[in-house]
Amino acid sequence: MLEVELSGPIGPLIDSESSEAELPFTLTAEGVQHQIQVRLRGKSRLRVCSFPPLRLNFVASAVDDTIFEGQDKLKLVTHCRNSERYAQDARLEYAAYRIFNLITDIGYRVRPIQITYTDTSDGNIETIGSNFGFLIESRDELAARIGAEEAELE
Repeated sequence: MLEVELSGPIGPLIDSESSEAELPFTLTAEGVQHQIQVRLRGKSRLRVCSFPPLRLNFVASAVDDTIFEGQDKLKLVTHCRNSERYAQDARLEYAAYRIFNLITDIGYRVRPIQITYTDTSDGNIETIGSNFGFLIESRDELAARIGAEEAELE
């Protein structure tokens, strides 16, 4: 499981009234810091979750020769609320994606992570927790992969 740290203005991000507003964050994985943009995503979870799902927007050229090479926009699924039940829900959702991947090649690929959140709002640096989560490849990555696989079959 990949261990990552997401540092940035988490409080203002979650309190944002716009799911389109992107804020600057740092994602650290395997000792490498990636400057990314993060925004809220989702529809129903955006309304019901105290910690909604996020979209991580990488600068594609900045991730060359890293574990995120070829990535652009990844969806981050994590706990919805702070309780073991919601952490378990995230693990079950991850398992559902993995099961679907066993059945077909046209499902989204997912990567499990242990993510630590550090809020840098208001000049304070506060670790607000560590949770299981997973990253989902983008629709463009899925389409490119499926297109490449179809081309191999022809």
